[in-house]
Amino acid sequence: VDGAAPPEIRIEDDTSEIVLDGRYTPFDFGTVTQGAAAPTQTYTVINHGYDDLDITAIEVPGGFLLTEGLPASLAPGESDTFTIALDTSAAGYFGGEVSVFSNDLDEAESNFSVEGQVTTPGQEQLFLGISNRRMPENTTMVVTLRRSGSLADPLTVTLTSSDPLAVTAPATVTIPAGLAEVIFEVTGGFVDENQAVPVEAAAAGFEPATNAIQGEAEGGGS
Repeated sequence: VDGAAPPEIRIEDDTSEIVLDGRYTPFDFGTVTQGAAAPTQTYTVINHGYDDLDITAIEVPGGFLLTEGLPASLAPGESDTFTIALDTSAAGYFGGEVSVFSNDLDEAESNFSVEGQVTTPGQEQLFLGISNRRMPENTTMVVTLRRSGSLADPLTVTLTSSDPLAVTAPATVTIPAGLAEVIFEVTGGFVDENQAVPVEAAAAGFEPATNAIQGEAEGGGS
């Protein structure tokens, strides 16, 4: 057979489960107090191809830090790990995609989602988790709204989309008494491929939460 066989990237989590390229269910770093020790997660990159796998870059979303990187190249059958930490220096919800760039012919950019929340001491928090941060036109996606603190009373939360024509969210949702979270849907109208639409959740006595939905080209998937 003429020509060299290509390299092949495979990413595994810390339980040795394969991380699918484009995985949209985020790896959850949990909720920690501002200034606390940063939670970390470690991932393994394996070259299961037949030529050297060149790693050109690793990008992490805002609110996260790359604390251990990868070598520039992995020989066939070789593996190494990289570690991501949730930055606890500032309060807020943080989420987005981790991208690993390589010379894999089919997966030159391997992506998966992460999320975590850093809370202000003494301040109750809202947490807005989105099932898939990339949203094709005319689709719906699931959103989870979570609260901290007492669960004794129901909590009504106001939702605001920065562009209601692109992403439509209910005006309010209510977390019932005794429950920490509620699940609801948002719908997408026309979302440009490169447009990010923030959605904010706010309630009296709570620090608001914001998450963004990224437009996706028609026919794309993640």
